[in-house]
Amino acid sequence: MAGPYILIDSIANFNVTTYTHVGANADLTSRFYYVRASSGCVNNTSDTLETMFLSVGNTSGGTANMSWNTLQKPPVPTSTEMMQIFREDPISGLLTLIDSSYQISTYADPFTTCSDSTDYQILVLDSFGCISSSNVAALEPDDFNPVPVIIDSVSVDPITGFATIGWEVSTSIDVVAYIVYVANAFGGWDSVGISNGLNNTFYMDFTSFPDTQSILYDIIAVDTCGNIGAGTLGHSTILLTATLDTCAGEATLDWSPYYLWASGVNDYTVFVSENGGAFNSVGTAIGTQFTLSGLNRGTVYCYFVMANDGTGTMTSSSNILCTYTDTSAAGGVPFTMTVEARDSVKSLLVWNEEPTWVTL
Repeated sequence: MAGPYILIDSIANFNVTTYTHVGANADLTSRFYYVRASSGCVNNTSDTLETMFLSVGNTSGGTANMSWNTLQKPPVPTSTEMMQIFREDPISGLLTLIDSSYQISTYADPFTTCSDSTDYQILVLDSFGCISSSNVAALEPDDFNPVPVIIDSVSVDPITGFATIGWEVSTSIDVVAYIVYVANAFGGWDSVGISNGLNNTFYMDFTSFPDTQSILYDIIAVDTCGNIGAGTLGHSTILLTATLDTCAGEATLDWSPYYLWASGVNDYTVFVSENGGAFNSVGTAIGTQFTLSGLNRGTVYCYFVMANDGTGTMTSSSNILCTYTDTSAAGGVPFTMTVEARDSVKSLLVWNEEPTWVTL
């Protein structure tokens, strides 16, 4: 370091090899020093060394991030370059070794303090037995909110019929729980449940009825200190409805669109099951409507649609909807049909019909 340097003291005893600089304020910034030995014949000057200055701070990721400078670049030949990281023990109050590493000047400690500050210090060893230490730096209580949660998808469980929500593990590693919210009819949000633990990223809403309405969900993270993350716009379940035309042998499926994937929706896959059989894909749609033709009479059809995101890695499934093509029985047995006239007066029609399907 070029300086300028000022003389701070002189020592007449040649055997003295240590010195304490009172008022150096090395806890506020690093300081540079060198020593010059003078004799009647020769003056010798030491290497210039910089005191280690440690800084530490909280992050929104829930870690204590530390950084410090080295004593000299390149290091003095006798330095082991083994850095020891000390943290204050919350019970004893003593600085305790938590880790050591070779040739580093930064460190992330997965530690959070909520009420009192916690001290840190760095020590570096020398092959001669000398120890160089940094200032003692305090980590202040965590007041960072967790980062917003990224929702993977919201779906309807095909077995239970309840809504399910999945999301990514929070990058704020001090998160201890996720609160599940559902949008209400008044433009606000209601808490419907909680998922405890950083890695528990799935929730089934047993109070939901996703076969009657599209339900909007959001997830908010809570960290060790009770800090609450910000919400997002949320994700909604897909609501599937269908219109059956028994005369034409067609079913027209309509569904609510899926929103807020970062990559958008690529398309929707339509699945059909016949008389309780396995679901099979019968086509895809870019929009939110699909028409199935060639339906057979006397058959139960069940449908659901699956949204596919633009990356091909995430999906969202709708509710399952089932329809029966007609109520006719074997040859000539009467069946009942209810129709709605234009004046909204319902008429009851009864007649005999041969149930053999005819393509119109």
